Amino acid sequence: FLQFAIEVRNAGKTWVVWRRYRQFAQVRSVIANQSAAAASAHLPPKRIGWHATSRLIAAERRGALEVWLREVISDPAALAHPAFLSFIGFPGPDPESGPSGKRIYHSLQARRH
Repeated sequence: FLQFAIEVRNAGKTWVVWRRYRQFAQVRSVIANQSAAAASAHLPPKRIGWHATSRLIAAERRGALEVWLREVISDPAALAHPAFLSFIGFPGPDPESGPSGKRIYHSLQARRH
């Protein structure tokens, strides 16, 4: 299976979380009701009959997921959503210590298992 590393930097701290495509789809469906950016940003389609770990699929999905993350991070409603904070592994439950879209940086890479 294919996983994507999300490197998150916020307030001088950096961490990496690994997520599968289905986890992106799950968090999108949860936050789409409260975030116009999450609702309008498209995830790459699932391909039936393709091996999910092919380099072509990995590159295509990585690019589309990168765009999706950028759009979601730019939306304060999505960025503050508990499901998204959990998805990116944000360590603090205190809303006052929550991330700011201007302070969150991410990078995305893929790995096969």
